Amino acid sequence: MSSIGRDLVFLVLQYLHEKKFEETAHKLERESGLFFNMSYFEESVLAGDWEAAERYLSGFTKFDDNPHSTKIYFEIRKRKYFQALDRHDKVKAVDILVKDLSVFSSSNEDIVKELTLLLPLDNFRKKEELSEYEDTQPARVTAMEELKWLIEANPLFSDKLQFPPIGTSRLRTLTNQSLNWQHLLCKYPSPRPHMETLGIPRLSVEVPLAIKPILSFDELSPK
Repeated sequence: MSSIGRDLVFLVLQYLHEKKFEETAHKLERESGLFFNMSYFEESVLAGDWEAAERYLSGFTKFDDNPHSTKIYFEIRKRKYFQALDRHDKVKAVDILVKDLSVFSSSNEDIVKELTLLLPLDNFRKKEELSEYEDTQPARVTAMEELKWLIEANPLFSDKLQFPPIGTSRLRTLTNQSLNWQHLLCKYPSPRPHMETLGIPRLSVEVPLAIKPILSFDELSPK
């Protein structure tokens, strides 16, 4: 994407956030891949919405891009698996194990096997290595701390974690400047210009008084 293209995306993002179009803004962040909103990602993690967290993450990296990305995806899917076990939703846990966690078996088959052994347990914390696994909310906070560290250490995110410095309401300011410039280019600018839409260029339709028709349409109508 060109430099101008990037700037336009950031201007639109700023406008969307200013107008509280948050869902649309986060979708643009993900689809453009230009700005990773850590606050939004954290909201999803702390709410236990692991699918939303992974969906947002997918706009910036795939699970096999590098070791950091692999660890991020594994941590999200592992936490989603633990959450299903915590809720005693074995059907969901099996689905996560088969569809989400099995892809990591090629790099670490033992871990996936260990996770599979948790299925029959009434409480997965009975496993010695998981005995210190915290309750739901503290566990999510811990997960977020680890995910944040992995994301900040991932070179793919090096230029995507800081929103560029942009003046307040910059898109509106540029729009107003453009309209003023178009008005100045009019051959016969109106002292009180009126703009109904930004969809088309502003044309000079004002006519100087000296060449306006003497009769109006009303005056030409039969009485």
